[in-house]
Amino acid sequence: MSHHPPVGCCFLENKQAYIEIESTQFWKPSLSISGFTVTIHGRTTLRFTHPSLQGEEIHAKMPGLAAKNLLLGTPIQYPYGDLVLTNSKTGDEISLSLQSEDKIKGKITQNKQVVYNLKGNYFHIVLEGVGANNKEKKDWFKLDKIEPMPVPKTKPLAQCTNLDSRLIWHQCTINIL
Repeated sequence: MSHHPPVGCCFLENKQAYIEIESTQFWKPSLSISGFTVTIHGRTTLRFTHPSLQGEEIHAKMPGLAAKNLLLGTPIQYPYGDLVLTNSKTGDEISLSLQSEDKIKGKITQNKQVVYNLKGNYFHIVLEGVGANNKEKKDWFKLDKIEPMPVPKTKPLAQCTNLDSRLIWHQCTINIL
C-alpha cells in the first residue's frame, strides 16, 4: 500500500477452496459541493486453481464510491460506476451500472450476445430475458435484510516472515508493470 500516489495491491489465496484473488488498484478522488466520488482504476483477478478448473479466471473492473449530503441532509454513500466481471476463457460477461443509491442496470452476455438485462436496486435485481429467453423474468438477487459482514482474518505482523512481504510486493510489481 502506498499513500502517495494512492496505490494498493493484494494477493489472497485459499488452498482448501482452490481460489486466488490478485488485485492492483489506484484511486482518484473528485470533490464537489454535493459530495465526492472516488473512481477505482486497476485490475482484480479471481483465479480458480482446482485441477478441473485450471485456466478459469474472472477479471473484474470495480466500481468506485460516491457520497452525498455531507453538509446538509442525511449523509449517504454507495458504490458508483461500473462493475464488470469477465470470464477470460469464454468471454462471457456480467456488467452492472451502479447509477445511484437505489438504481442498478446491467446485462449478461454469452458469446457476445446479450441474454439477460438486469434491473433493480441494491436489495433486489431482476433478470429479464432477451431473444430466446424473452419471456423469462425472475429474481437474480433478493435480500430481505442486511447480514453482518464477516471480518477477514489476517496474519498478525509478528507471525509474518520476510518471504510473506516479498511475495506480496513481487505480485504488486508484476501487476503494475
